[in-house]
Amino acid sequence: MSAQFAHNCTTCHNAQAWRPSTFDHATTQFPLDGAHRTQPCESCHIGGNYNLTYTDCWQCHESDFNATQQPNHVSAQFAHDCTTCHNAQAWSPSTFDHATTKFPLTGAHLSEPCQSCHVGGNYNLTYTDCWQCHESDFNATQQPNHAAAQFAHDCTTCHNAQAWKPSTFNHATTQFPLTGAHLSAPCQSCHIGGNYNLTYTDCFQCHATDYNGTTQPDHAAGQFSHDCSVCHSSAGWTPSNFDHANTNFPLLGAHAAQPCQSCHIGGNYNLTYTDCWQCHESDFNASQNPSHSAGQFSHDCTACHSLAAWRPATFDHNNTGFPLQGAHATQACQACHIGGDYTIVYTTCIQCHQSDYNATVNPAHATNQFPQDCTTCHTQNAWIPSTFDHAATAFPLTGAHQTRPCVDCHVAGNYTITYTNCYQCHQSDFNGVANPSHTANQFSQDCTICHTTASWTPSTFSHAGTNFPLAGAHTTVACLSCHVGGNYQLTYTDCYQCHQSDYNAATTPANHQAMNLSHDCLTCHSQTSWSPASQFRTMHNVNAPAGFPIYGNAKHEYQNEWTNCSQCHTTNNTATFCCTTCHEHSNQANVNNDHQGTSGYTYNCTSCANAGCHPDGRH
Repeated sequence: MSAQFAHNCTTCHNAQAWRPSTFDHATTQFPLDGAHRTQPCESCHIGGNYNLTYTDCWQCHESDFNATQQPNHVSAQFAHDCTTCHNAQAWSPSTFDHATTKFPLTGAHLSEPCQSCHVGGNYNLTYTDCWQCHESDFNATQQPNHAAAQFAHDCTTCHNAQAWKPSTFNHATTQFPLTGAHLSAPCQSCHIGGNYNLTYTDCFQCHATDYNGTTQPDHAAGQFSHDCSVCHSSAGWTPSNFDHANTNFPLLGAHAAQPCQSCHIGGNYNLTYTDCWQCHESDFNASQNPSHSAGQFSHDCTACHSLAAWRPATFDHNNTGFPLQGAHATQACQACHIGGDYTIVYTTCIQCHQSDYNATVNPAHATNQFPQDCTTCHTQNAWIPSTFDHAATAFPLTGAHQTRPCVDCHVAGNYTITYTNCYQCHQSDFNGVANPSHTANQFSQDCTICHTTASWTPSTFSHAGTNFPLAGAHTTVACLSCHVGGNYQLTYTDCYQCHQSDYNAATTPANHQAMNLSHDCLTCHSQTSWSPASQFRTMHNVNAPAGFPIYGNAKHEYQNEWTNCSQCHTTNNTATFCCTTCHEHSNQANVNNDHQGTSGYTYNCTSCANAGCHPDGRH
C-alpha cells in the first residue's frame, strides 16, 4: 500500500492467477535491457519505491560513477550520461570509443594507457595536435635539433602514430628530393649548423667549394653556369657527365679524343662559334698544296676535310661542276689550277686544252673551225688517239671512204658539211663518165644505184635488177642501142618498143605488117638475134613435137616448095592455114584421084593435116 499502486489489478495481473504478475516494464518510461532485465526489482526500487520517474543512469549509478578511478569520473567531471561510455550489459568494461572524439587513436596510441595522455586525470583535453603531448620528444631530439631548427610543431610532417622513431620524413615531398649520393649523405652535410630552413634548390649553394676548386676546366675563370646539373649528376661530383653532344658543337672524330684545352684555349669555355675555321685557321693558312689562302678557299673546312683528321683531305671533285674521270683523275691539281687558281668555274675542255686544239694539224682544228667541244672526238683518257667515230654522223664511212684522208671530202678544211649524197663529192666523176654519158642521159644523181663505196669503177649496176633483164644479144649491145637519145627512163619491157623497125621491115618469109603478126616478137624470134627467126624454125622443124614441119622436110622445105608464109597462111591469122593452095593440091581432080578408097577423105584447106592423114606433111 506504501507504493500507492493503482487499484486496477489488471495492470499487472490477469484472471488466470495472481502470480506470476503480467506487469511489462517495457510499457514504462524505462524499458529493461541487458543486465537490467535480470536484476531484482529492489536493486532499483530501493525501499520499495516504485514511483521512480527518472530514466537516466546517474540516478542509480552515481555510486559507480563516483567510485570509478580509471579514469576518475568525478575529478574529470565526466558527463552524468553514462551511455556515453557504458551500456546496459554491464558497467565494466566501458564501451567508450576514442574514434568518436576529435582525436581517434591509431598506431601506438591504441595500446597506451589513458594516463599517458590524460596526465593527472585530465580528460578535458581539447587539443588534437601531437605537440601537446610530444613537446618533450620535440625538444629532446638532436638529430636534427628540432627546437634549434625551429621545426614546425606539426609532428605528422616527419612522424606517424606508430612510433616517434624512426622518423617518417620524406625528403621527396620537399622542393629538393634526394637522389644519388644525396640519399646516403648525413643531414648535417647540407643542413650545416643545424640549419633546416633551407629554401634553395640549386646545387651551387652546397657545391660552391667544388665549383671554385675545379680547375680542369676552371669553372670560375670560365664563368661556368652555377647550374651544376649541366655537367654533374647527384651520383657524384666526379666524373662529370657533361655531354658535348648537347651543345651546338657535338664532338665527332678526332675532336672526341682531344683535351678540352685544345679548343678552349686559355680556359675559354664561352665559345659560341661552330665552324672549323675558328680553330683551324693556322691549318688553313699553312696548307700549300693547294694553297688555301692564295686560292681563296672557302673557310668551310668540311668541304674538303673530315672530323677524322685534317689530312688526308676528303675533297671529292665529283661533287663539283667538273667530275674527274680518265686521265684527269690522276693529274696534279696544279695541272688545271695553274698558278693556284682554284676559282675556276668553267667546265668545257677548251679552257685547258686550247693549246692541244691549236696544235693539232691533222686535221687542223683551228683552220677548220672545229667545235670547241672536245668530247666530240676525244675522251678523258687521252687527247690521242681521237675517238671520233664517223659512224655516229649522218654519213658513216664505208668501203674506200674509210681509208681516204679527211681533206679528200672536207676540201679546204670544210668540216661543216651537212649533205650525205654522193653527188656532192662525185660530181666530177659523174660528169666525166661517157659510156654511158651520165649527164647526157640525165642519170639519177644517186650514185648508189650503180656504184658502191668500194670504188667508182667498175659499176655495180645490174640490168637483171630492172624490169628488163638482159639476155642473148642484148648483153653485148651498147646502152644507147636501146636507150636511144640517152633515154634511160624506159618503163616498157616488150620487144616491139625497140624492134618496131625490124617488124615493119620484115617481108620474108612473112610480111609482118601485111599479115598483122603479133607484136610479141618472142613468138618467132629469140634474144640471140633478129634473124633467122629461130622460134619460128623451131615450131616448123621436122623434130617439133607439135606443129607442121617444113624445115627438114624435102616436100615442104623453104624455097623448094614455098617462099612466103602467106602461101599457106592465107589469112592474117597465122593460126589458120590452107593446104590446097599450092602445087598439086590445087588440082582437086588429081587429089581426089590419089585418095580413092581412102576412108574419111574430103577435099578442103585443112583436112590434109588431120591427125589421121598427113599431120607431118608426109605420106
